[in-house]
Amino acid sequence: MRNEIFGHFNCGHQELEDNLPASNYDYVLTTISWETRSNFAFSKLDLSGASVVAFRFCTDDERVEAKKDTCELWLRENFTSVSRVDLQKSVRVDENFATLKEEILDLYRAKRRPLKVLVNITCLPKAYVLFLLGLCMSADLVLDFDCLYAPGKYDLTSSNEDPDVNLGGPRSLVSLGKWTPVRIPYLSPGEFLPPNRDLIVSVGGEIGHSLPLVRTLEPRNVFLVYISESAPSDEREMHASERVAYEELKSEPNTSNTDLKLHDAIGVCSYTQTALSASGSTGVTAMAIGSKSHALGLGIAALCDRRIEVVCRIPTAYAPLDVEARGDVHFFRVRDRFEPLAYVRLSDLET
Repeated sequence: MRNEIFGHFNCGHQELEDNLPASNYDYVLTTISWETRSNFAFSKLDLSGASVVAFRFCTDDERVEAKKDTCELWLRENFTSVSRVDLQKSVRVDENFATLKEEILDLYRAKRRPLKVLVNITCLPKAYVLFLLGLCMSADLVLDFDCLYAPGKYDLTSSNEDPDVNLGGPRSLVSLGKWTPVRIPYLSPGEFLPPNRDLIVSVGGEIGHSLPLVRTLEPRNVFLVYISESAPSDEREMHASERVAYEELKSEPNTSNTDLKLHDAIGVCSYTQTALSASGSTGVTAMAIGSKSHALGLGIAALCDRRIEVVCRIPTAYAPLDVEARGDVHFFRVRDRFEPLAYVRLSDLET
């Protein structure tokens, strides 16, 4: 496993080849999703002995609900213990944040000690991944915040043309309609989007949505983190509207960029810290727009440095697309390296 130290956190990553024992954890947290890949990460998990807590966001679409029923059935057939937490629509973040906080606190109270948790972030929206990270690590509710992630295969050269879900605006892959920036609790101290700050954006496959945010904030410096496997360039085939947005982003003053692997949360954290140190800014607003793992890197950076605030975008709706799993499964660990109990086996904690 690749390990790096950031402040008092030890952060690790590896691509899983062998099964990870679920019995290492008090709870496995996951999402009941319409995507078939939502459970793909569990192909690298020894399912015996796992206690699963599954989050289910409500929707109005009966077709989507039927797919979620199939996902939930799979969980109940393959795990011995599954409890479901019902949430509002995923775009109603404030209400859902409150529900999730109470759920995690209840799990903590039940054990009467910090938890060992494994979070399947594959189909959990980035805002919720970051909220759980901030809550659990800031309040010392967990010993390890471990994550599983199964990346999807996305077509970056076409648009979502489904007339039932297309609400207009720039080209979208999975999000629809206008984006609204939302600060992530526990990862966003101080004034909301204060002046004279830099902006770092983890950019995914929806570049056109990034441009308005950059222009609205008018930062001193802009640092863009592209996913290297799909990073835009003059040679790479791109959707027409994304090409235009890319050219405009390149022309923005005081803009620099780097390309990092989709799974490189550690690299994103390191790049964010380096950018903040080099610019001499009073702080950085980190916009988590790209991959889940890049968002995780921004969240770790914010845990280490209170000058960094993390902001996600919440769309009007999500397109109910069934994205196929790419085939690889990645494991991430965030651990407080000064917590002695983090190094104790779960079986010894229970005695």
